[in-house]
Amino acid sequence: MAFPFFQVAVIGGGINGAGIAREAAYRGYNCLLAEQGDFAGATSSQSSKLIHGGIRYLEQGRMGLVFEALHERKTLLAIAPHLVSPLRFHIPVYRGDSRAGWLIGLGCKLYDLLAGPHNLTPSKRIQPQEFGQFPELAQEGLQAIFAYSDAQVFDARLTLETALSASLAGAVVRNYYRLVQAQPKGDRFLLEFLDLRTQTTEWAEAQVVINAAGAWTPQLDRWFTAKKKRPGLRFSRGIHLVVRAKDPHQHGFLTLPEGGRVVFVLPWAGNYTLIGTTESLYEGTDFAHIPPSEEEILYLLEVYRRYFPAQEIKRSEVLHIHSGVRSLIDQGESDLGQMSREYHIEGERLRGGQGYWAVFGGKITTYRSLGEKVMDQVGRGFPASAQTAKSTKASPLPGALPLANGQEQTARAALQEAGLDPSLEALWRGRYGNRWVAVAGLLGENPRYKEQLLPQGLWWAELAYLMDFELAHLAEDVLLRRTLLGYETGPAEAEKLQAAMVDLGVRSGQSPPPTPGLH
Repeated sequence: MAFPFFQVAVIGGGINGAGIAREAAYRGYNCLLAEQGDFAGATSSQSSKLIHGGIRYLEQGRMGLVFEALHERKTLLAIAPHLVSPLRFHIPVYRGDSRAGWLIGLGCKLYDLLAGPHNLTPSKRIQPQEFGQFPELAQEGLQAIFAYSDAQVFDARLTLETALSASLAGAVVRNYYRLVQAQPKGDRFLLEFLDLRTQTTEWAEAQVVINAAGAWTPQLDRWFTAKKKRPGLRFSRGIHLVVRAKDPHQHGFLTLPEGGRVVFVLPWAGNYTLIGTTESLYEGTDFAHIPPSEEEILYLLEVYRRYFPAQEIKRSEVLHIHSGVRSLIDQGESDLGQMSREYHIEGERLRGGQGYWAVFGGKITTYRSLGEKVMDQVGRGFPASAQTAKSTKASPLPGALPLANGQEQTARAALQEAGLDPSLEALWRGRYGNRWVAVAGLLGENPRYKEQLLPQGLWWAELAYLMDFELAHLAEDVLLRRTLLGYETGPAEAEKLQAAMVDLGVRSGQSPPPTPGLH
């Protein structure tokens, strides 16, 4: 029996897997991207929402990682300007801090140097007479404030759009598609998948398998290789709190509490503040849903209170907690904070002729360059079936693709004809970039699509778009990873949304999804 054949099958639809699949498709490989849940459903949606070099890695001497990440930051600002935006960070230094002001200032200048000229606004030391710009900061013992530049990202949408870009380049992209078995078959692998949307089993063949499953990588690794010496991983749990902003003109801060830790306090998604992160060893086996500890939550609230005493946040004011694990390569460090965020790639050609690669570790900022390195290695033994000159470094993600003449005018006319407020353009552009015109284009297809589905701000036309083009399957896919409406919605809205998704799925011939749960 013949099964679909792929030159490359990428297992794992987090940011690294999506980036590798995009790189493979852009190089002309016949490629499959398979994700067992939703894209960015685990670690890749629980980050600090930063595209950054990692200024704190300088004191660890990881210059290569910082250099690579800073140059990738510039690339991502160019190919995803609707998702990645510059942000100014401020580091307050107090009397008695373990890191001296001169050292932080030197680190900021080195950060600028590694980023190269014409990147982002250079760092500077804020003069004491300018401290009044930051009335929210605790003033007692405040000795210096340093400002530097980095960038912020909607991590889940970056992952999603990277996967969708792979699809537009020819890859077969599947979420809720779990690999359940793999075995050699001639010079290929025979892969068995469970389609969780339909609860049916499907098979495919692949010449090369790339294991980019994040925390699940070691589990899958045993299916494909007999190699014993592999990088050990430790899992660091990190949490971030989301609260309503206390100040509409909030600044971005990097605070340095005791113990060598770093806690960001950042403006987020317009009306919110993001506070995090923590570092604690996670020894559980469920990597999809990581429970935060109350101790970690109270620690972040205490750090916030210490630095911003006039804006104390109560536990009851926390709207949402992002909680996930980072896969860190274990080199014997006793302190999780000192462990490298660098990635490690293992590849081999097996006796039967198949190729197998596994990715360990990594961070969001370097996902694209990681994809290049993996596919450079694959390409040396397995050439692509098609030749292409497309480059992931120069090609925009879907929401940043240029529009044809007249598309925006047509979309605005559709809003007007539907009797909807013109301000929806800004709302949808903020969510979908230039793809907002595709949402507006659905308004005339069904009278219901003109109606608002959730009072927090979701229209039926959006839901149709999210299910059709963005592969949303469960309510939490929409509320937590394609929009951020989950911060302001509860179980009742989630149930209403899921019922609407079942209705749309039945109308389009899709199988109804299982009952969801917001995590």
